[in-house]
Amino acid sequence: MVDGERIDGAWSHIWRRYVPDGEYYLDDLIVFADGTITCGERTDLAGLEELLATGRLAVSNSTTPVLPDEPSKWASRRGEPLTPEGFLLEVADRIEALNQRPTADERCWHAIRRFQQEPTESGRALLRAAYLAVPPHLRIYVLGDMDRQDRPLRILLTDIGEASTAMDP
Repeated sequence: MVDGERIDGAWSHIWRRYVPDGEYYLDDLIVFADGTITCGERTDLAGLEELLATGRLAVSNSTTPVLPDEPSKWASRRGEPLTPEGFLLEVADRIEALNQRPTADERCWHAIRRFQQEPTESGRALLRAAYLAVPPHLRIYVLGDMDRQDRPLRILLTDIGEASTAMDP
């Protein structure tokens, strides 16, 4: 509640440590529609970015072993790994959703529909930009197809002669 008005929020887990070289523990991160973020202290997106960069917060447990690479990206059922940059994009998206504004996923779907209606090279470029704005660890869910995942988009958005797994900007 701020000045008698309810500010909606969303909750997420994050790994936190208080002292340098200390162990991380699971904590709650709460994001509010007004852009305020709390996790033991109040901050905003820029402050969250700094907390992640300094190591006071982490998106994953540093003691968890890294999964081995799969032999084929095409056979993989995994998304991209969660990174601090991807987490920041996801938090920004939650703020947009709490304010009832389009999220990166919704903007991507708008670009898909626009491209379907008018399949031009400029529409393909706009679709590519919208797809790349989706947090990388969530891209495989954009189409809602658990079998093909985001492969149709990766194929469509990859330039001729390029490997379709190379979708990073």
